[in-house]
Amino acid sequence: MPMLWCFLDLHGDQATALRTNPFVNSAVAEAGNWLSVADRVEFVDDGSKVDELWDDSVVAWFEQGRNDPNLAL
Repeated sequence: MPMLWCFLDLHGDQATALRTNPFVNSAVAEAGNWLSVADRVEFVDDGSKVDELWDDSVVAWFEQGRNDPNLAL
């Protein structure tokens, strides 16, 4: 099954809300095309997956880098 991976601050408001209600919907639309994905969130602590997905754009959200203790997938 395909997965949608997101970086998340474990101490942020979104993580707190997802612990209470782990169901999400992500939607994108453009020029008459759309995609809507609904599923259940699972927090993952996997350093090798972080390394695989990490790029320079994530640094803006996690200034301590990929070893930030608040970082989760």
